[in-house]
Amino acid sequence: MLLFLRSDAKYREKEILRLVKEGIDFEYFVQVAREKGVSSLAYQVLKVYPSSNDTEKKALHDLGVSYLITAAANNHYKEELMRILAAFRERGVEVIPLKGIALAERLYGDITSRDRSVDVDLLVREKDKKCGRRILEDIGYYFTPVDEREEYKWYYAFHKQGQKMVELHWDITMMVRSKARIEGLWSGTEYETFDGIEYLDFKPEEILLYLAVHLVNSDSFRKLKCACDINRLIENYQSRIDWDSLVKKAKDWNMRGSLYACLTLNSKLFGWKVPKYPALSMGLSQTKRIFIRTFANEKVILK
Repeated sequence: MLLFLRSDAKYREKEILRLVKEGIDFEYFVQVAREKGVSSLAYQVLKVYPSSNDTEKKALHDLGVSYLITAAANNHYKEELMRILAAFRERGVEVIPLKGIALAERLYGDITSRDRSVDVDLLVREKDKKCGRRILEDIGYYFTPVDEREEYKWYYAFHKQGQKMVELHWDITMMVRSKARIEGLWSGTEYETFDGIEYLDFKPEEILLYLAVHLVNSDSFRKLKCACDINRLIENYQSRIDWDSLVKKAKDWNMRGSLYACLTLNSKLFGWKVPKYPALSMGLSQTKRIFIRTFANEKVILK
């Protein structure tokens, strides 16, 4: 599975052909690909190899159907995301789309490469959360109260018939709030263009830190999709990432453990190491590093 998901899979044709000839349980392969949120990526590689029997043909067909369904759904949701971003821009409220279709376009150049998400995550400044709520309500979304004390809330939820749920966040995680973290993330933004719409997005270092926190503090740790995102981000932007700066931000924003976990997992899953692996410079104790490595490995994520 991991060999099929590497971005250099086209250069590993001999290895993949050898595995196919030796025999792959394709029924199980498709099941795992779907469960781990990587069926689209797996299909894009597998489809170029000839099927030798009916089982393989059925597996490829099933992945192809999933791919087409994802493509249709993501194109539908892309139109709605563009509408949302345009509405925020028209009102002068800065908003950052987290994960989802915008991330797929930026990392893979293809909105179908990431399997479908269950919701749309947006980030606004806390001072803009009420204005953001009005914007979403003005374009047909209904506010759904979150059953949580006000001081612990970090997002609003919205629903609209025929669309994904929208979560309007003013922090990236439910863990202890940090003014330095959220202000630091906002200072590391830049404008991107998606389908003719200009929007605000994190710079590569900030995306990596966000994905690291999301990986560790959500059920994404059980999926391969987020790990693939992190690997593709590092490969695409390795020349722009200042590792010393990244480590400093992780320290200042109390994100060292998350960053160490995501880099450890990336190394074990995909074999790619950063130019100067920052494990020791993060100042984590040996006990904590051992604890993280116990869980940040391929056996846990593929279980």
